[in-house]
Amino acid sequence: MSPYQEALAWIDRHPGTGSTVSLVKLVLSLWNAECGFSFRECIHNLDEDRTALALRMVTHFAARGPAAHG
Repeated sequence: MSPYQEALAWIDRHPGTGSTVSLVKLVLSLWNAECGFSFRECIHNLDEDRTALALRMVTHFAARGPAAHG
């Protein structure tokens, strides 16, 4: 499972929570250059596990670029 799929699973299971909003902001920031949020804004309220997920997402993006979201 890619980190994006893991994030989307979390988002689906926890609608309306602060961590979901933060992960959505990060996904949008990586997917669409016109919807960029600062990394700080995307992780400021995440717990250790969700922060690790955010780091995996950014690492995946850095290694594979915007076309490899699957």
